[in-house]
Amino acid sequence: MQILQQTIPYQLLYPINDKYVKEDFVFFDIETTGLSAQMSYVYLIGCAYYDGCSYQLIQWFSEGINEERDLIIHFFEFIQPYKLLIHYNGSGFDLPFLETRCQELDLPYSFKDIDSVDIYKQIIPYKKRLPLTNLKLKTVESFVGLKRKDSFSGGELIEVYLRYIALHMYEMKKTAHEEIHYHKNSGLPLLGVDNSTELLHSLLLHNAEDVMGLLKIADILSYTDLFAFHGVIESAIMENQLFQCRLKLKVPIPKAISYELELPLTSTTLLVTVEASETEALITVPCYLGELKFFFDNYKDYYYLPYEDTAIHKSIGEYVDKDYRQNAKANNCYVKKEGYFLPQKGCLITPAFREEYKDKITFIEVTDEFLNDPNKIICYLQSLT
Repeated sequence: MQILQQTIPYQLLYPINDKYVKEDFVFFDIETTGLSAQMSYVYLIGCAYYDGCSYQLIQWFSEGINEERDLIIHFFEFIQPYKLLIHYNGSGFDLPFLETRCQELDLPYSFKDIDSVDIYKQIIPYKKRLPLTNLKLKTVESFVGLKRKDSFSGGELIEVYLRYIALHMYEMKKTAHEEIHYHKNSGLPLLGVDNSTELLHSLLLHNAEDVMGLLKIADILSYTDLFAFHGVIESAIMENQLFQCRLKLKVPIPKAISYELELPLTSTTLLVTVEASETEALITVPCYLGELKFFFDNYKDYYYLPYEDTAIHKSIGEYVDKDYRQNAKANNCYVKKEGYFLPQKGCLITPAFREEYKDKITFIEVTDEFLNDPNKIICYLQSLT
């Protein structure tokens, strides 16, 4: 087994977890000979960690299946002091694969005592909002501006590894006077002057760029802050029947982005637009101008007045002629109000107005009090997501 180490030229910019400091983080990625943990094995594991001065990369490379056990032991012993494991889709592959290999090799290791962050799982709920064709690792790397030297996929590396094993074994057995050649198609050794070093370099480079790239692609998590409207309100105004809010983001986003949120109303659909660049986002929400209804929950305590098309509490309605009142029902126990309103999902902010009783989209009235309350504005924006 080979153990290799180098300094990483990247820094972690996005604060992945406020609970821990960066010395508590360890990033990792594995390379295997197949997808089935019962039918294949781990041949390479890479980890990135912060040593107090810079990020470092350590890799454990198995030169044969007989070294897999030691490789896994080295990895689990290494991560034991750390508190947070960071990966990309490791929840779906790397973690269960390693735990299965531990079971197969009768090793007493698991991930139950370490917290885990899967960057892929964090961004997949927002897949449609991100300007990406897919969420494959290399696609995300390209989006955040990371350029790779490695050109292989994980699947292609399996063949490279098998070629390496065959060639390396041949090298170990050849006499000092023999020259190595290998077939141009199969890559298996024939006679020639090349050795296994180039293949090993390709294997290590792919894993190294996967692991080091995690520090860069973590920046994409800044979009989750944007999509959840986590930030500080800089301004909020009403202009031309539009509510416009400027939000200061905590961490810069890698690239400018714009997207829309659809809010279906009874008679139309309102489009909320979001335009963001670096650390600032502009959210524009069309206001509803007109008359809406506020429905009382305790309708049994109210009368409905058909001629006035409104509800009044029974303590007052007792003085209204019986011919002009009736017991209120849930769908007519309301009072009406005219003004400017903003749509929201559910009834997060009250009082909440509706067009009709069963509408899932409700509205809040735009008042000076609302425009000057940053906490309420943040609460409102988050109701749109």
